[in-house]
Amino acid sequence: MGEESVLIVSKDERALKAAANALTSHGYKVREARSVKEAVEKLEKEKYDAILLESRTPGVGGVKALRAIRSHSDSTIVAFTSRGTYRDKAAALKAGADDYQADPVKGGELLARLRAALHRGRLRANELPEHLSLPGMEIDFLSRVVRANGRESSLTPKEFDLLSYFVIYPNRVIQGAELLRAVWGPRSEHKIESLRVLIKQLRQKIEPQRSKPRYLLTQPWVGYRFCMPR
Repeated sequence: MGEESVLIVSKDERALKAAANALTSHGYKVREARSVKEAVEKLEKEKYDAILLESRTPGVGGVKALRAIRSHSDSTIVAFTSRGTYRDKAAALKAGADDYQADPVKGGELLARLRAALHRGRLRANELPEHLSLPGMEIDFLSRVVRANGRESSLTPKEFDLLSYFVIYPNRVIQGAELLRAVWGPRSEHKIESLRVLIKQLRQKIEPQRSKPRYLLTQPWVGYRFCMPR
């Protein structure tokens, strides 16, 4: 998975620079636009993995901006603003946003929302099944529930992200660095111990026999592989 590109659209110079610095520091390729017109011009020339749209005027103005951008791009859109109401959020989502963050706008939360929205977009693009039934295990991706050996377990967000990635690329050895980028985002290679813990937690939930894994296997010195019957 290569460097993901994000177009930030904002009339507010301070908000634009703050978002750009946060994303750049986490390995995203960032481009900036200070108006919807400029954003549309950039979208006509280049495709972006995601668009961050900041609207200082919630409501009609923000909705019009969203519709204009959505009409020119099928990329993931996360709208954010320094103020807004539930009604603004509902209107933004209806107009084409994949997620919406209102007051208070925090860099860490905005980054987390962007990562989640990008991941959902990848899942949609790869047509993740709603339900997967394997010998001794069933996965309901809509409810994020796994049933294995008579046990039913709910998946945490990161467990769900990790399992989804494995299901999208079954029977393929995936290096730890790739899994880290998929679940934690760019520049996350230092979280290798967190990945090992997450793998262990996931095995406890999906394996019919926890002591003898049959689905989530470790390839020594290389990575991990999700074995799916052909």
